[in-house]
Amino acid sequence: MEKIMKICKNIKEIRGCTLYYLVTMIFILNLLFLIELIGKKEFFCMLTVMYLLFSYDAIKNIADELNLRDKQKNSTESRKQCIADLEKTAFHEAGHAIIARLLNPNSKIKKIAIKNILENNIGGVTNLEYQSVVLTKSHILGEIRTLLGGLIAEELAYGEHSNGVCSDISKAQTVAMKMIQNYGMGKRLIYAKDDARAIEEAELILQNEKAKATEILKVNKNILYLLKEELMQKREINEEEIEEFFKTNGI
Repeated sequence: MEKIMKICKNIKEIRGCTLYYLVTMIFILNLLFLIELIGKKEFFCMLTVMYLLFSYDAIKNIADELNLRDKQKNSTESRKQCIADLEKTAFHEAGHAIIARLLNPNSKIKKIAIKNILENNIGGVTNLEYQSVVLTKSHILGEIRTLLGGLIAEELAYGEHSNGVCSDISKAQTVAMKMIQNYGMGKRLIYAKDDARAIEEAELILQNEKAKATEILKVNKNILYLLKEELMQKREINEEEIEEFFKTNGI
């Protein structure tokens, strides 16, 4: 207590001190009083504990802030990726629809849809309703061309196609094999079940139809992009809206 009194005696007149120095002086006096009250050893132990608690809290706050930033960054990147995937799906479905419209004007496109980006699975659908159940070779080739339209649209937009085309390729292959082996519309009327020549002919058909479909979409590339934008905005287009879109754009 004597030390505190000595310090007080040596302090100059408070009248000329700024508020900052006044507060500092009071803080120092309180510290000295605390040391005098509990002893130096206990005081520094307490100070160490307070420092450690403060350090832990500060580090935890920094870690929480970094985690929050990472989550926000990942969320933003994930959303960007979802939108990119959805756009690719929109191109894909637009490719199907345009070729179907140009090759089979009598068939009705009931709906074109792409899933909402908040859903876990991003995908699309183009529902076609064929008016005839008796199909000729030209109709079947047109179906193959339509099935490959999504693949071609992706390649025109991005220079490559995604794994989302696997189902279309599988269906196109099945249709080509049926045309050759079941309907007798290939180079031969009869093929054995696993005849390699039938597989080679099916591959040639797929390549030929892909080339033809590519030319169709190249000529109508502006329509492809417009329909993609329409899908991105509405997510789903019904039959009336599809008809209106094609009529407005002259196909």
